[in-house]
Amino acid sequence: VSSSLRGVALTLPAPFAKSRAAASPISVDVDLPFERGEVRIELGSKLRARARAGNDARPFTAHFALGAGALPELPASGVRITGYASEVDVLGWSGLLRELDEHGDQLAVAGPTQPAPAVRPADAAPTAAGAARASDAASIAPPPADAFSARQRFAGIDVAADAWLLGSRRFGALAVKGEAGADALRFTVAGAEAQGEMSVPLATQPAPQTLSVRFDRLHLPELPPGITPGPASTIDPSTLPALVVDVDDFRLGRARLGKLALRTRPLERGMRIDSLTAKSSRLAMDAEGEWLRDAGGERSRLLAEFRSPDMGELLGALGFEGIVAGGATRAELNGQWRGAPMDFALSKVEGTLSVAVGAGRMLDVEPGAGRVFGLVNLQAIRRRLALDFSDFFTPGMAFDSIDGDFQMRAGNAYTANVVLRAPAAEVRVRGRTGLAGKDYDQQVEVRPRVGSALPVVGAVAAGPAGAALGWVMQRALEKPLGYAARTRYRVTGPWNKPVITQLPRLPSMRASRSPDPDPTPSDADPG
Repeated sequence: VSSSLRGVALTLPAPFAKSRAAASPISVDVDLPFERGEVRIELGSKLRARARAGNDARPFTAHFALGAGALPELPASGVRITGYASEVDVLGWSGLLRELDEHGDQLAVAGPTQPAPAVRPADAAPTAAGAARASDAASIAPPPADAFSARQRFAGIDVAADAWLLGSRRFGALAVKGEAGADALRFTVAGAEAQGEMSVPLATQPAPQTLSVRFDRLHLPELPPGITPGPASTIDPSTLPALVVDVDDFRLGRARLGKLALRTRPLERGMRIDSLTAKSSRLAMDAEGEWLRDAGGERSRLLAEFRSPDMGELLGALGFEGIVAGGATRAELNGQWRGAPMDFALSKVEGTLSVAVGAGRMLDVEPGAGRVFGLVNLQAIRRRLALDFSDFFTPGMAFDSIDGDFQMRAGNAYTANVVLRAPAAEVRVRGRTGLAGKDYDQQVEVRPRVGSALPVVGAVAAGPAGAALGWVMQRALEKPLGYAARTRYRVTGPWNKPVITQLPRLPSMRASRSPDPDPTPSDADPG
């Protein structure tokens, strides 16, 4: 049997998906009677396949060879996959295997008279930003634990592809090889973004079972702009065995996290993350949490502590170079989000983030495109203040500390207490940072320490006695003069080009009514 398949939509995962309009010549050759013969399939330049039915005298066997070429030889038993493809949808095929295991061998094919399939053709125009890929990630799941429960069902894999789709993330060229051992399926992965090996226990092995991953490097790509993984995934973390993962060089997008170690154990409704650590010369992270599944889908929770001897180095490790230098840093994150742990993004987190930074220095370097650290745009604020307070905010301005707490919800981070303390001034930030929309609605208040130079002036004019007098004058004048010199700004607009507008000064007479005023003007309260 042969056909051009024009008018037929294949909604199989990549590399076999095609639209109704496209042609993809196929030929199917079946020996009769079927139970004694072979089936041979050629699908354009994408597939050469050969299979033989099993019976009491011999096992089922098949060989799927991706790409063009001659028909492959059959293995002695089981299924072998080899060849080359331009693109492979890993989780798409995983979900299809699960469907076939649960519902039989019905393929997702629609002819001219059949209704359109639920899954969109690969070349269909996108709907909302990222919906096509997000829906892929939301509708797939790994095969059941016994999908390859016996060695006879898996004869091996040796596949290379230019691109590998893992949910919403797109890896570059990788080569994957695998074979069945006595107690586990063993895989190796080789490429620029991933290099290592993985051991998947066979279901025939006694509990507790452990899936082991040992990688020299694993660089998870950035999510494409505008895409977040869907919240209604069918992955059930309770079906996964305990995980032991060790990676020497782990990266998540631009974030270089160094040596990563993960240890988990199964729970009735999911997975307990006993420890997740990342260590490099720039940062250290210790975390624990859970990956659960409930009526609403997957849900992840993480309690993490980040430490670094240098905030500039820490931000550099996270992909934000040239913002500050120095500043010993400690941060704590307590949050949860819909989706798997690998779907983590600040824009999805509901929870709290606390940051404490020691003495450091702002750098006078313009960050490149996409390198703006979103919670507080220190660079833009410093540049504006350098215009209005040239005596205080110079290029390379030093600071004594930066502290603050953020409440994250609905794609935003809110703060009422971010404080930057510098020798010459204090800067307070409150309001909203849009983590999903990447925008600001904040108020910045600058409190120059106008009396800070008086002791120095007194010492120059009259020696130690003058310095003492200057110190007394500073304490006497610090609050009224400091309050009178306060200046407020409104920060709005996108992260990479915020608009900073000076707000009207508060009446200075209030300084005499309150010994330590802390105004909260309603006209600048974005929270």
